[in-house]
Amino acid sequence: MTKISKTKHITKTGIIKNNPSKKEDIVGLIISYEGGELSDSDTLKLFSELIRTGQAWKLQGHYGRTASALIDSGFISKDGKILRRGI
Repeated sequence: MTKISKTKHITKTGIIKNNPSKKEDIVGLIISYEGGELSDSDTLKLFSELIRTGQAWKLQGHYGRTASALIDSGFISKDGKILRRGI
């Protein structure tokens, strides 16, 4: 999603939304992640949020395993804080 103003965002499909919710942002990030479209930095942000909210452990097993690997490798703390960049 590309930000075009303080209150409007344009999705990859060209749809303009007013103030998309956090949930919509996460769903968009997951779709981009699964499509291989996220940068390393955005991947860390996604998994940070999934860990922080507990969703990493409720989604498909890949997400929990990847979250655990990022925690074990010292990239993200157990509470979801990004500790270092550059996967």
